[in-house]
Amino acid sequence: MPEFVIQTASNMFEMRSGGGADTNYSNQTLMRIGNNAGILSRGIGRFDFSTLPVGIISKAVLSLYCVALAAYPNSPLGHGIGVYRVVPTTVSLSQFTWNIYKTANTWWIAGASHSGSDYVITNYASGLIPDVGNWLNIDVLAQIQYAQANTGKIALFKVNTEEDYNHYADWYSSVYATDTTKRPKLTITYFTPQIMIF
Repeated sequence: MPEFVIQTASNMFEMRSGGGADTNYSNQTLMRIGNNAGILSRGIGRFDFSTLPVGIISKAVLSLYCVALAAYPNSPLGHGIGVYRVVPTTVSLSQFTWNIYKTANTWWIAGASHSGSDYVITNYASGLIPDVGNWLNIDVLAQIQYAQANTGKIALFKVNTEEDYNHYADWYSSVYATDTTKRPKLTITYFTPQIMIF
């Protein structure tokens, strides 16, 4: 079955609490997710698959490439990491911060933390943090099917970990340019039903 891959320079970036709560990190090549000395970092992703050919989606995988892990004994290796559906549909990746999802529009609770208004647990997806130099692949089929039916084929994700103190992982963001094949990517597998004429 054919695959539709989205892996551009504008798909996924970090937002950060603390002193960086009003900073947009869409020019940063690394994306931290986790807790670094009490500073929380989460990923926000926006994937537009509106040009996907007409068909039935059978598989969808969100992939992130792991660059670094917090040092032992704080390594999050093997810890859970979750993908939630973001509720506001007008998130701007060039404007969003810990406090806002676009200019003059605040998250209900900073960090996209409000269940119901900022994100929902419906269609929640999860995976386990891999070792450095490996891909994290998370099955997000239910969220992609929701986006296909309800949000004009635009999927919005919030990615965060258990956020234990000093447990974090670094991933390449969408502006990583040295090897663009290691940017965050969404791979959608689909098929077009055959029409039988008798």
